[in-house]
Amino acid sequence: SVIILGRMLGYRPEVWTSILQGAMRKNNFIALAIAGSLYGAEGLKIATLFTFIYVPSINIIIIIIMVMSLNQTGQKDSKKVLVSVFFEIFKNPFILAMIAGLLFSLLGLQNMSVIIDTTELLGSAALPLMLLTIGAKIKVRDLTIKITPIIISNTLKLLILPIIVYFVASYFGLSQTEIVVAVIFASVPTATVSYAFSKQFGADDQLMRGILTTQVALSFITIPTILTFIT
Repeated sequence: SVIILGRMLGYRPEVWTSILQGAMRKNNFIALAIAGSLYGAEGLKIATLFTFIYVPSINIIIIIIMVMSLNQTGQKDSKKVLVSVFFEIFKNPFILAMIAGLLFSLLGLQNMSVIIDTTELLGSAALPLMLLTIGAKIKVRDLTIKITPIIISNTLKLLILPIIVYFVASYFGLSQTEIVVAVIFASVPTATVSYAFSKQFGADDQLMRGILTTQVALSFITIPTILTFIT
């Protein structure tokens, strides 16, 4: 639907692929933190399972779309890029972290306080540093010029998608906790890695920076509001 909308509005692939990333990717750091704070270990378990399923699948879908839409170097190079991308997906920090966590659990090391405290400190610093890096490169003029695609992406991500996910999850009879966690993932801002992907594949990285920053700012209002209505 984002692709169709982008083409109907006459946007170049560089623009609508950034809108797509803004609408479909999720900042797992924020989602996991909210799920854990609301529902403790149970919330983290559901959120981790969701991340393990969603991250590889959405990466594959979005990257294939971006390569097919933005590649300018020919079919042979496209295949090479796709092959390398599949390897990159399984090097995703979240996937590696979950595999490492599974190994620690199997080895009975999950209660080692030194490891837990160290990883918590590193994790708490990661998101602010990424947002500072991206925000420092934003120009207010770029936001005003690209305001329409930013509004479209933010509306899809922060309002429409959470509503759709809520009704779909309710229709399939998920528990209240599962529904709320699903809506949390639908409500959080897009992943910061979207900016790196935009630069790597030739999308509009300035637009992507604007989408990232405005979504983070707006989510401080939209997430609590949505959760208030469904809990």
